[in-house]
Amino acid sequence: MILSARQLAARAATLAALSPDLAALASFSDAKYPTLASVAFLAPFLDGLGLDAYMLTSDLSAATLIEASDGNWEQVMDSLAPSVMPGLEGRAAAFDAHIAPSSECTSTRTKAMAGWRTVLSWALSRTALHLVLPMSHDTLKAVLWDLLSLGCSHAIVKGVVDAILARHRRFRLNPPLSGDRAYGRLMQSLGRFQGQQRPLKLPITRDLVVSALRALPGLSPAQQRDCLALVIATLAGLRPAEGARLQTCDFQANFDARHGVAYRGSAALNIMCRKNDQNRKGHHPRIGRAMDPGLDVVSFVAAYYRLLGVGAKDGCTKAARPHARCPACFPLFPLFKRVSGGSHVASTAPPSASAFSGMILSGLELAGADKSQYSGVSARRGCITTATEAGVPEEVLWLQSGHAGGSSSRRYVNLSDPALLFQTWAAFRL
Repeated sequence: MILSARQLAARAATLAALSPDLAALASFSDAKYPTLASVAFLAPFLDGLGLDAYMLTSDLSAATLIEASDGNWEQVMDSLAPSVMPGLEGRAAAFDAHIAPSSECTSTRTKAMAGWRTVLSWALSRTALHLVLPMSHDTLKAVLWDLLSLGCSHAIVKGVVDAILARHRRFRLNPPLSGDRAYGRLMQSLGRFQGQQRPLKLPITRDLVVSALRALPGLSPAQQRDCLALVIATLAGLRPAEGARLQTCDFQANFDARHGVAYRGSAALNIMCRKNDQNRKGHHPRIGRAMDPGLDVVSFVAAYYRLLGVGAKDGCTKAARPHARCPACFPLFPLFKRVSGGSHVASTAPPSASAFSGMILSGLELAGADKSQYSGVSARRGCITTATEAGVPEEVLWLQSGHAGGSSSRRYVNLSDPALLFQTWAAFRL
């Protein structure tokens, strides 16, 4: 990464605030504003300044034991109960450690920690560590000015503001923004001069889904996984994090067969937890039976299970606990690990959201597409765009995509059908 003169100056000012020994421990991330990759090493330095090192440097992003249980929280509570200190204070501390952090998702907390590291890096360079907790409105404006002067995007600036507010909430401090619409007005003022059109990632089209299915026979297990990841994520409108968390027992064949023979050969996906369903009420997008046997997704998944030996296992708990991760079953889209002899077997560890996005991109390559024009979100965009172009009513589309309303779902639409794009023009009959 080539740094500008102003970025180099900001980085140098941050290092100059530290002793030579501490400066030797410092490293920087690739963020637009020169940001320390870690701030834990600053704790002794902050203590020496008479500041609260825990409040300033504690990393609040790690998943709690309860969050890591992925819905199986009862077992964790049973194991934690004996270690809780007696009295009200002990129970309150246990709540703060294990339950209160879940007011925000782990991904949100991770972004907040990245933004907070930027704040501390700025404070070091401006000798303003004593001004960040609590932070005044004027200090906030100074932080934002320096971010903007280095060309930080609206998303970066917003992330830093969110991180500052989150840190104040966590330690019950008065935030630098308060009052009705103070946050909204600030974001509006920033957006008015930072606004720009974002380059759209292309939606995955029907033709690419067909190409991926046609390519399946003869592919390696990992390649089959990548093509199926592309197909299923697109048909069901999945976010990468949702696809990464699917297990084999979440692919439920003949889910609607009770409604008649017409639904035999179809399937539903059990989405345990969605971005807007942190309470795990569940969601079941559908995959139908193909008219062309060569494009039958359900049959391909069954064959894929047989190939890997990763179907639903004895001891599966999904029927009784659909909201929780099953300890017995494999990920639907597993990672592969090398074993003795050079062969590869499916791992029981779930892939990350970024790994699942990589599977989609690999599937696009196998389908003959230029993956540089796509990302993991292209699958969800493809589902919503294709359904919109086909005239699926929004209310029905939301049942598949899991949206609660139209304003958010419309952001995924990228129409390309000229017959639709010219309908407003045609209304003028010129």
